[in-house]
Formats: sequence, structure tokens, C-alpha cells
Amino acid sequence: MDNIILGAVVVTVSFYALLLIYGLTRRQAHLRALLGAALLGGTVTTVAVLLSPDQNIVGVYPAAALVPVLSAVTYVIAGAFVLVELRLPSAGRLVWVWGILNAAWAAVVAASIASGTAEGVTRTGWIVEVFRQPTLAAWLLLGGLGVSSLSLVSIGLWAFYRAELPEKANTALYWAMVAAVLSISTLLTISQTRGLQAAGVVALAAGLIGLTVGSTRREVFDVRYQFRAGLRLVLVVAAGAAIIFAALWLIPAQGRLDTLDEVIVAAALAAGSAVAVVLAMGIIQAAIRQPERGLDQAERTTHYSDEMAVANAESTDQIVAAVDRWLSHYGIRRWCILLYGERDGDTVMVTALHPTAVEMGTMALSSPVYLRLTDEGQSLSQFEIEHEAAYRGISSGERAFLRDLRMTVFVPMAARREQIGILGCGPKHNDHPFSADERDFLLLVAGHVASALMRVRFQEAAGKLQTALGEANQQVNKLEAVKSEFITISSHELRTPLAQIRGYIDILDALNEGGALDKDQASGMVGNLRRATERMEELIGTMLDVSQLETESMDFRMGPTTVETVVRMAIEPLTEGVKQRKLTLSARGLRSLPPIEGDSKRLVQAIQNVVLNAIKFTPDGGRIDINASIAQPDTPASSPRILITITDSGVGIEPGNLEMIFRKFYRSYDPSLHSTGTYKFMGAGPGLGLTLARGIIEKHGGTIWAESTGYSRETCPGATFHILLPFVTADKTEN
Repeated sequence: MDNIILGAVVVTVSFYALLLIYGLTRRQAHLRALLGAALLGGTVTTVAVLLSPDQNIVGVYPAAALVPVLSAVTYVIAGAFVLVELRLPSAGRLVWVWGILNAAWAAVVAASIASGTAEGVTRTGWIVEVFRQPTLAAWLLLGGLGVSSLSLVSIGLWAFYRAELPEKANTALYWAMVAAVLSISTLLTISQTRGLQAAGVVALAAGLIGLTVGSTRREVFDVRYQFRAGLRLVLVVAAGAAIIFAALWLIPAQGRLDTLDEVIVAAALAAGSAVAVVLAMGIIQAAIRQPERGLDQAERTTHYSDEMAVANAESTDQIVAAVDRWLSHYGIRRWCILLYGERDGDTVMVTALHPTAVEMGTMALSSPVYLRLTDEGQSLSQFEIEHEAAYRGISSGERAFLRDLRMTVFVPMAARREQIGILGCGPKHNDHPFSADERDFLLLVAGHVASALMRVRFQEAAGKLQTALGEANQQVNKLEAVKSEFITISSHELRTPLAQIRGYIDILDALNEGGALDKDQASGMVGNLRRATERMEELIGTMLDVSQLETESMDFRMGPTTVETVVRMAIEPLTEGVKQRKLTLSARGLRSLPPIEGDSKRLVQAIQNVVLNAIKFTPDGGRIDINASIAQPDTPASSPRILITITDSGVGIEPGNLEMIFRKFYRSYDPSLHSTGTYKFMGAGPGLGLTLARGIIEKHGGTIWAESTGYSRETCPGATFHILLPFVTADKTEN
């Protein structure tokens, strides 16, 4: 007998030693002492139970007297460990309060036993007689254990009720279960009944195993799932055993099966028992529904249908709707799609495609969350982010952004080896944590969603390119038409002065041969010839200037000048045309402006082209106003500039042509209305004046653009040309 006890002690010590080694090598440093103390207490308690109750261990104290003390101390240490692992907001204060009260209870129990006033709890079977012969020591031991156990389990259940994440709820329920097992084991070991103590030793070992495993694992098993599975199994076995026992009890009552009737009765009883077993199993399974981890045939059909809906979606909205149906069929309460955006240094922008109410956030490229999802391509739960040491280094902003999403698990969305975002899933309707198989399923869903989003993106990009290509073709066709018109107009523009030159030459030749050419006639004809050649020279010079701008071969001779000088020199040659057309031309705000750095000749040419354009498209009697002022910067990074506005009361410009008018050869009116004339209303040249003006302004670091409400020859809405030019500060640096 002694050999058997010695062997049991050796096995117990070896078991707890291995458990201690496993726990200490995988447990966090600040809880290793508490875990080691709990396992050591379990070892000593088990050894004390294995020994004979009257065998002395420490001096004159028998094992029966030490078992309640050792059990109470072990329970207090293990209970404090459970409270720490529950990770409640006020865990530190709660552990201290609970630990001090229960340590005082254990000390009182030990003192009463040591003083001999609690001999009643050391007798064999005292726990059975406590209600018939109650003693203060017995009620102190049982009452303290009951209050302590009830409070510990209640705290665990309260943490389960308050938990936001399914993993937290499952962990809290797990520790409540461990607390209940430890309480039951303590009650059994202090019973001083050998059979109950044996069961208590087993329960204590189970509780300490749960304590060690739960503290070394990131996520424990699904407690509710396993509880339902175990309960169903127990009830099915119990129901089947009861029915079979009833059948076996009824059959002998019939005697031996000697006649055909007896055989028929026995067969009927067997068939009825089988039917009763099947019905009982169905009733139990219906009463205790267990969440399925696989998919039945109907669910597979729905799964395939949802998968095809995502794969065949033709727009982002259709993808969102299909994913919503898919995940809702799988029992997921809420979800989100987060897309990676532009990178800014070490951060990447994260925007929500669904739901749209979620605000934008940022994630660091070096964040362990980003690396886990993108580089490793693995799923990640919010529970891990909150409690794993590897994720403590993420920024407070990133942690708050992920917490505010109220998701349970995040999985990466990758398509064609490109990480495009994150699929987040909230808790399920049954509040069970996601299993490994379910995470793999979500990775599959995320892959389909990413592929669908990439395909839709490509389709949208292709559609935009096709639209842009169509618009470009229209522009090319329009420019081809403009070029054809330019050739026609240029030939007309050149043919007119050439015809004049040829005509006057013929007249001069005829008059000269007839001797009828006088001095006045010769002077008039020479003047007409000079104007025709000047017109040709101007047209050819404009073409050459535009060509030089395009090839960046135009020579600019930069020097200090003023806006007033440039504008005055630009409008002075146009005075005659303004008078002929009875137009009003005014210039204001030109004085007291800071100097500018530029080529005066080219700037005069640019301003003159813009003013000449206003003259041509303003009907007789109209008005042209030139104003200049200092324009304040739009942003703190920009500088103030000089703004020149040229406003006319002409026919205006269509909004769609405000940019086209600066292109070569372009005219915003019907070319059939073309008429030759420098100042004539609606007269036009080759369509190069505004092109040349923009090129010169931009070469000076400026900007030119036009504004108009529309084109109408009846209402004449007018147009305004804006020119921005940089000016020179007092220290000769460009502002």
C-alpha cells in the first residue's frame, strides 16, 4: 500500500512539475510567480490528500488538518490569477481587494485548525454531517468558500456580459468556468471523504491545467460550442441508455421467447426502442442547437450563389450589395471594406468603401498590423491587437481608428499579388468567436472581393480611357478641320495683299508706259503697296513667332519694365482702329505698380494681341476696359502677383471654348463669317494671336485665362481675359 501511495506521489509531483515548466516557459514574466505558486499549492494539496489522514506531515499536524488549509491557500492564489487574466478595467484594485479578503479567510481557517478549535473539519465525512451538527468552524470554512466562489464566478460572468469582442466574451466565460472548477475541487478536497477527495484531486488537476493553458494561449477554445456539444452528447447517451434499459427491463417480464407471439412482441419493443432513440436525439438536437462549423447542401448552394454575385458584379455598388448578402447569410452582423490610398512617407491613407460613415484613417507602413495583413497575408483579430504584446507599439491614432471600426477580425484583400485593402468583419449573430476555418473562409471572401474590385476598376479605367480617346479623336478631327480652315484663311489673307500688290504694279506699269504717272498718284500707290506688304510681313512674322515658341527658340531679352509702359505701348497703335469702330478703351490702375522683369517688346505683343481680339469681337460703340492691381496669393505658399484684366462688351465665348481659343488656328465662330480686316467686327486672321499671347505670358512666369458666360451676337455678354505676372521686389528678387 505504501508503494502505491509513493508511486501516486511521484506521479503527482512529476505531472505538476511538467505543467510548471510548460507554464513558466510560455507565461509572461510578471505572472510567473503567481502561476508557480498556484501549481506548487496544487502539488502539495494533492500529496496531502494522497497520504493517510492521520499521518503527520509537519511536526504534529496530521494530513487531515493540513488539507483544508492547503486547499484554501491554493484556491486563493488560483482565484487571484483568474482575476488578473480576466483583464478588467479595474483589475488591479479588484485583485487586491479580493486577495486580501480571501487571504484573511484562509488565515482564519489555518489559525482555527492550528489552535484546535476547528477539529470538526478534520474528521472524516464532516461535510455530510454539517447540516445535522453545525459548528462555527465548519460554517466559516464553507461560508467563506461559498462567498468567495460566488463572487469569483460572478465577476467572470459579468466580464462575459460586458465584453464587446466575442473573443473577450469567450475568454471571460472560460475563466468563469475555471473558477467554478477550482471552487468545486476545493469543496471536494476539504470534505475529508476519500471518494470525494479523489474526485477533488482530479478536479483540481483539471482546474490547474485550465489555469496554465488559458494563460499561455492567445485564444482559448470556444467554450459555448464545446459546452453545447458535450451537453448534447451527454443527453443523447442518457436518453438512449434510458430507453434501452427500459426495453431490457420489459423483455424479461415476458419470459422466454418460445412462441411466435413473444418473438413478435420482442421485435416490436426493439423497433419501438430504436424509434424512441431517434426521436429523443432529434428532440435534444433541436432543443440544444449547436452552431455548425461546416456547410450543408443548402448553405453550399447559397454560398456558390453569393460567390457568383460578387464575381459578376459590374459596379462598386453591386459588389457592396453582393458582399452584404454573402456575409449576412453567413451570420455576420456588420462588416467594412477599407481601401489603401496614397502613401505619404511612412504612412498610407485608408479610406472606407463600406460603410461610408466610417472616417478616413492612416496606418504606418512599419506598423505590425499593416505588416501582418500585407506582408504576411494573414488574418488579425481586434482581440490580438488589444492584448498581444506584438501590437503594443502601434500609434494611439491607429489603435483608436481600428477600435472605432468595431470589427472583430480583419483579413487582407489581395488580387494579382497586390494588396488593395482590408476586409473587416464584426461579431456574428450568435456572438461566437471566429474559428480558424471561418478565418480561412473570410480570406476566400476577401480574395473574391479584391478581384471583383480590381476588375471593376479596370473596367472603369478602360471606360474613362475610351471616353478620353473619343474626346481626343473629336479634338483631332476638330483640329484637322481648323488646319484646313487655316490653310483656306491663310491663302485668303495672303492672296488679298498679293492681289493688291499685283494690281498696283500693273497700274504703275500701265501709267508709266503711257507717260501719265504723276507724283501724287505714285505716292498713293506706293503707300498702298507698303500697307499690303506690311500685312503680309505681319502674318508671316506671327507664324514664325508661334513656330519659335513651339520649338523654344524664341529669344527673350529680359530687363526691368513696368506694366504701365507695356500697356501704353500696346494700345497706342490701336487708337486709330478704336476710333474707326467708335469704341471706348480705358486703362486704370497702371500707376504705382511694382516693376516687372521681362522682354518689353514681347509683352507688348502679347497684350496687343489680347486687346486686338477684344476689338474684333466687340460691336461698334462697345467698351473695352483694362485694369491692373496687386492680386493677393490664394495659399500661404504662393506669392502676390500683378493682375491685368481686359474686359469687353463683345459677343462673348462659349464656356466649352474658353480653353480652345488659345490653341493654334482655332476660332470659336463659323469660318464662313470670316472677313479680312485688322479692326473689322468679327474679322479674323489665322487664329494665332491668343496662342502667341499665352506662350509669351507663360515664358515670363505668368498665367492667362478667359472667362465668359456664353456666346451671343444679340445680347453680347462679353468676355474677360485675366493675366497674372510676377513682379520684382525691392531687392530685385522675384516675388
